[in-house]
Amino acid sequence: MTELTPGQPTGDTQSGAGGGQRLSEQQYRVLFDTMLQGVVYQDSSGQIVAMNPAAERILGQGIEEIAGRTSEDLAHATLREDGAPFPGAEHPAMVALRTGRSVSNVVMGVFNPREQAYRWIMISAVPLFGQEAATPYQVYTIFEDITARKQVDAQLHQSEALAATAFRANPAAMSITRLRDGRFIDINASHERLFGYSREELIGHTADEIAIYADPAQRADVVRIMREQGSLREVELTLRTRSGELREVLCSLESLELYGEACILGCVIDITTRKQTEQTLRASEERFRRVFVATPTPKLITQVDTQQIIDANPAFAAMTGYALGELRGQTTDALGLWPKTPLDAAGRAQLHQDGRLTDLESPLRTRDGSIRELLLSLVAVELDGVACYLTVMLDQTERTRALAARSIAEQALEAERALLARRVDERTADLSHANAELARAARLKDEFLANMSHELRTPLNAILGRSEALQEAIYGPISPRQAEALRSIEASGHHLLSLINDILDLSKIESGKLELEYTAVDIGQICHASLSMVAQIALTKHISVSSNRDGLVAVGWGDERRLKQVLVNLLSNAVKFTPEGGKVGLEVDGDTAERTLTFTVWDTGIGIAADDLPKLFQPFVQIDSSLSRQYEGTGLGLALVLRLTEAHGGSVAVESTPGQGSRFRVILPWEPGAAASDLTVPAANADTFVPVIGQVLVVEDSATAADQVVRYLHEFGARVEVHAHGRGTVKRARVLQPDVILLDLLLPDQDGWEVLRRLKAEPRTRDIPVIIVSVVDEPARGQALGAAALVRKPIDRAALRQVLGQVAARPDEPSTDWVRDIPTAAPRPRLLLAEDNQANIDVLYDYLQAKGYAVTVARNGAEALVHAQEGAPEAILMDIQMPIMDGLEAIRRIRADPALGRVPIIAVTALAMPGDRERCLATGADDYQTKPVNLRRLVAQIEALRHGRA
Repeated sequence: MTELTPGQPTGDTQSGAGGGQRLSEQQYRVLFDTMLQGVVYQDSSGQIVAMNPAAERILGQGIEEIAGRTSEDLAHATLREDGAPFPGAEHPAMVALRTGRSVSNVVMGVFNPREQAYRWIMISAVPLFGQEAATPYQVYTIFEDITARKQVDAQLHQSEALAATAFRANPAAMSITRLRDGRFIDINASHERLFGYSREELIGHTADEIAIYADPAQRADVVRIMREQGSLREVELTLRTRSGELREVLCSLESLELYGEACILGCVIDITTRKQTEQTLRASEERFRRVFVATPTPKLITQVDTQQIIDANPAFAAMTGYALGELRGQTTDALGLWPKTPLDAAGRAQLHQDGRLTDLESPLRTRDGSIRELLLSLVAVELDGVACYLTVMLDQTERTRALAARSIAEQALEAERALLARRVDERTADLSHANAELARAARLKDEFLANMSHELRTPLNAILGRSEALQEAIYGPISPRQAEALRSIEASGHHLLSLINDILDLSKIESGKLELEYTAVDIGQICHASLSMVAQIALTKHISVSSNRDGLVAVGWGDERRLKQVLVNLLSNAVKFTPEGGKVGLEVDGDTAERTLTFTVWDTGIGIAADDLPKLFQPFVQIDSSLSRQYEGTGLGLALVLRLTEAHGGSVAVESTPGQGSRFRVILPWEPGAAASDLTVPAANADTFVPVIGQVLVVEDSATAADQVVRYLHEFGARVEVHAHGRGTVKRARVLQPDVILLDLLLPDQDGWEVLRRLKAEPRTRDIPVIIVSVVDEPARGQALGAAALVRKPIDRAALRQVLGQVAARPDEPSTDWVRDIPTAAPRPRLLLAEDNQANIDVLYDYLQAKGYAVTVARNGAEALVHAQEGAPEAILMDIQMPIMDGLEAIRRIRADPALGRVPIIAVTALAMPGDRERCLATGADDYQTKPVNLRRLVAQIEALRHGRA
C-alpha cells in the first residue's frame, strides 16, 4: 500500500484499492491529529508543509505562521543543552535531508512565543524516499516535550548540589565510606582539618590502613552495629589524627546507597575540649570535696526550700556531736539545730540579691543540748539544679579568744612598728648619706671624664693637626717615606680618638645621659654605609662580604648614627676575627607579627667558646686578655652594641661555634608598613652627616628638577644659583666661584659633556668639583672628563647628600675634598684664635696662615674679648677651657657687644660630653667642633660662615 503523507497528493477513487487507500489516509489523519508528540513535515528543500496540533502547542505557532519556512530561518533560534545556539544547519531535519539518514533523540530548546519561554524537546528526523529514488523527497520530525522532565532533572541536580554543598561546608567532620570494605569515597574540609589528612590522601584507603581508630576493636563494633541496625547515633570514640594526637569525638553514622553501592555517611564532632572541660570540672568538684571535708572550719550544705541537709563536713559533725550519717537527709528543724531561725526576711532578700551574706550571728544547739554562739557566712549555690545554701561557721568562743590574741598581737605589732620606724629613719639617713656619696661620685666621675676628654684631645689635636699640615706640605716638601710615616701617625691618632669616643659613649650610657635622636631611618642606606666602612679591610684580607635584606623592610625608627655605630662595630669584629679567605654577611629581616626588625651579622671566623659567651658584652673585658693575644682591641665594642641596642628598646643575641663562626642578632622594635616617603631629614649638627657646602651652581633646564635639587641644597645650608642653559655656564662659574657645580647632561642648547670639557679646560674652574645629575648613566665617561661623581635621576635626598659628602667636608671623618687657598692678591681675612695650649696654637696658626688668613692669638677669654673689640675679626675660633675667663663667658660678652653681634664664632674645644655642644650653641657660638680638629673641615666651616654672613 502506498504511504500517505501530508506532502503527497492522493487520488479521488472511492472504491477498490482507492477505497482502502482512503481509509488508510483517514486513519493516519486521526492518528496525526491526536498524537501527543509533535510531528512536522518538510519538503526536499526543508520548507515546512504540515504539522499536527501537538507540534503547534509545543512550538507555540500554527502552520499558517511557519509554513514555507525552514529550520534554518526560524524566527527564534534554538538552543543546545549547554545554552549555546543550535545552528539551523545542524537541525536534525536538515541533517536527515542532507545525508539521507535518520537522526534520533536530539535534545534542543525551542522558543514558544505564546508562552514567551523556551520548551525542551527530544526530536528525531526520518527522511522519506520515493520508489527507487536516491534522495528524499520529504522528511518528517517527531518530538516529545521534555520540559517537565528537564525541570525535574534540574531540581534533582540542584538538590544534589545543595547536598554536596552541605557536605562540604558542614563544620562537623563528614565522610562517606563503602560498607563492604570501609574505603573512603569522600571527606569534607572539616574532616581534613580535624584529622590532618587531605582528601587525596584518604580516598581509596580504609580506617585500618591509616590506623585512625585508637582501639581497632572499636571499628569492628561500629561495622557490626551498622550491619545490624543500619545507623549509629552519638557514640563516643577515640580517634587518632595524622600527627598521632588522640581526639575524643561524638560519632553518628547513617547507611545510604550511592551509585548502587551500600555506603556509610559519617558525622564526627570533636568533643575533646568538652571532655577536658568535664574532666576539669570533675577534678574541680573533687578538689572542692577534699577542701570541704578536710578544712577544720565547720561547713553545712542545706536545701533552700526544705532545709534538708545535703552534706556536712567532719568539723561540723564534731562540733554538733552527730555522726555524718545522722545528719545527711535530715532537716535542721527536725534536729533542732537552730533555736531561732538564722535568716529573717531581710536576710533572705539580701542573700537572694547579693548571693552571699556574712557576719550573721546565730546560736546552734548541739546533740547534747549545749548552745554554741556562731558567726555565720552564707553563700547561695546550685547543686545539680537545686538551690542550696553553703554555710561556713566560726565558733564565737574561738573568736573571742582570737580577738584577745589579736589585741595582744596588735600591741606587739605596734611596738614592732615603732622599732621599725626608728630603724627606717636610721636606714633613710644612711641611704641619704649613701646617695649623697653616690651623687658626689657620679659628679666626680663626670668631671674626671670631662677632664680626661680635654687632656687627651688637646695633645691629640696637636698630633693630628701637625700630621695633616705636614701632609699638605705647609712646612715644605716631604719625601714619600715621610708621607708614609705621617699617614701612620694620622691613622694611629684616629684610632686613639675612636677609643676615646667609645669610652665617652659608654660613660654617657652608664650615667643615663645618652639621648637618642629618633628619625625615620633608611635601612638600605644604613646597611650600605656600614658595609662600606669595613669593605677595604675585608678586601685586604680577601674576605667575601655579602648582604641580604627582606624586601618588606624599607624604613626603621631610631637614631641613625647610633644604629650605624652598632652595625659597624659588629661588622668590624666579624672581619677582624675571620681568617683570610673567609666570609662575612649582613642580613635584615622583619617580623610583621612580632613587630620586630632583626639585623644579623655572621662570619666564618674563629668562633667563641660557650664558656666565654657571658664575657662578650662586659666593658673592658676581652676573651683573650693574655700578653700574647693575637687580636687587638679594648673590649668596648660589644659593650656599646648591647647598651645602644637596649637604649632603642631592643636586645642582642649571639650563637657561635668555635672554628666555624658566629652570628650576632640585633633585634629592635619595628613598625611594619613604613615607606621611604616617611624618611625625614634630621637637623644639621655635628653628629649628623650634613655636607658643609657654601655656594652651589645648578645647571638644569627642568624647573621641576631644579626646584627639587634647590630644596635639598637649602636643607643642607647651601646658597644656590640655577642656570638653565649650557651656554654661559663657564662664564658664570668663573664669576661665582661655587663650591660645587651640579650639571645636567641633556641641556636644550648645548651638550652637557661639552660643558664639562670646557669647565675642566678653564684654569679658574677646573678645580671646582662637578657632579653630573642626569638620566644618562655613563660614570666612566664622566670620570674620564673630570667629573667628581654621578647621581642618576630621579634623585633623592639621601643620594644627593651622600655624593655631596664625597666632595665636601663631613663632621664624622676627615674629608679628601679640596680646600682652595685664598688668592694671595686678595686681602687676608682676619681671624681671632683664642687658645691657651701652645702646641695647638702652633698647629692652628701655621695652618691658617698657610691657607691665607691673618691670625691673631688670644691666650684666654679676657684677651679674646679685647682683641675682638679692637681688631674686628671676620671669624673667631674660641677654645672653651681657658684661664682667667673661659670661652663661654667670652662668647657671652662678645655677643653682648652690638658691634660684634654678627661675627661668626666657632667653638673649638675638647669638651665632648653630653650637652657640651648644645651649651656652646646656646651661649652664642655659630658652630662647634671637638678636638682633635680636622683642619680642612675647620677651614670649610670658616668659609661657610664668612660667606653666609657677608
